[in-house]
Amino acid sequence: MLRTVVACAVLSLAESAWVAPWFCHGLDCPEYVMEKNMTFGNQTIEMRQYTAQQKWTSTTVMSTSLSQADSTGFQRLFDYISGDNQGSVSVPMTCPVREYIQPGAGPNCNSTFTVAFYVPYKYQSALNASATAPPKPAKSDVSTTIDVKPLRVAVLGFSGMAPQDVVIQHAAELYTYLSTTNLKYDEENWFFSAYDDPFRINNRHQEIWVELFD
Repeated sequence: MLRTVVACAVLSLAESAWVAPWFCHGLDCPEYVMEKNMTFGNQTIEMRQYTAQQKWTSTTVMSTSLSQADSTGFQRLFDYISGDNQGSVSVPMTCPVREYIQPGAGPNCNSTFTVAFYVPYKYQSALNASATAPPKPAKSDVSTTIDVKPLRVAVLGFSGMAPQDVVIQHAAELYTYLSTTNLKYDEENWFFSAYDDPFRINNRHQEIWVELFD
């Protein structure tokens, strides 16, 4: 009987263990639970809840251009993981590169872009009991941030390259879908998450996220 209980417990743990999706390409990426899907014609919108207390290495860029903010923010964060931190530690690359976009007040006004790299699992104390603290950034414009609460998002995934006009087009598409539902969601701010090396040609994957409210 005891053996049966233990076997069932092990099976239950195995079934509930986090399995990263294919588009993480073997890199550490944030854990989430799939809540449900919604279908609009041929388009599927995923509903996810990301585990609370996950850490990101973040930087904020003020700009009128998503592409410029992405380039500036990425370079700051890449410098950090390349050793521009206290202890000169090399930090593994993860995915996605997540950008939180807070649009400006009007035309030609700067928008606020928070560009973030996911912190590797070995530093994620919410997921790993033996986790250690991530290296402290050497520069004041880079910091470790935490998604304190579970983050619920509607997700529209798409393939191919993602220049600024394509990203904005897909963000508008997701908002159009959400406007036909009874869901409560952030009507102003949104996320763009990119999972691929810029030189990857095939099997590319990007996502637009919009936060959902209870």
